[in-house]
Amino acid sequence: SSGINAEYGGAGRVSAHQVVRNFRAPAICFSQNTFLQDLAAKAYRLAVKLAIDATVLGMDEEEEDCLEELIDLLQSSFLGLEEDKEWSDSIKSNKSALFTVYLNSEGVYCSRTLTLTNLPLDIGILNPECITSIWSSLSLELLYLTNDDEERYSIQAHPNLLRNLTIQAADPPLGYPLFTSPLQHVPVF
Repeated sequence: SSGINAEYGGAGRVSAHQVVRNFRAPAICFSQNTFLQDLAAKAYRLAVKLAIDATVLGMDEEEEDCLEELIDLLQSSFLGLEEDKEWSDSIKSNKSALFTVYLNSEGVYCSRTLTLTNLPLDIGILNPECITSIWSSLSLELLYLTNDDEERYSIQAHPNLLRNLTIQAADPPLGYPLFTSPLQHVPVF
């Protein structure tokens, strides 16, 4: 007990520096037992997260609400350091939230919360009349004007229309043979 009071400068006084330092490497008395160290570090990080949420969001939670929040944090979130291996593992396992506290380059103590969300977005939309007109001009050039240039309609000619991709999508003999593949996932980590 005297070690804890000395660590935090007495009852009720905790500096941001102490919170961030102990979030990174908790000052724990269980030096021989790594399981207890990990358990105490997780408990400390949960307490810091709940304290920050209560302070910033102004939550005055009942004991039942706090217990639900703790269970939700344990099941669907990771509280730790960005450089930890568990941070990358949590991203790969689609944890719904990642939380850390750190000292930024300007010497300001900050917290960071990353939340997993689905973000629907359109990659591109081309007007059907635009595609039809490109295919018509391609038909005129290849079938009637007999252009045998292999680099016809390169993407540099009209990058905004994605002309090269549009022409490749045309049915043969104007375009290229159709090739489809299943949806491809590219791992980021």
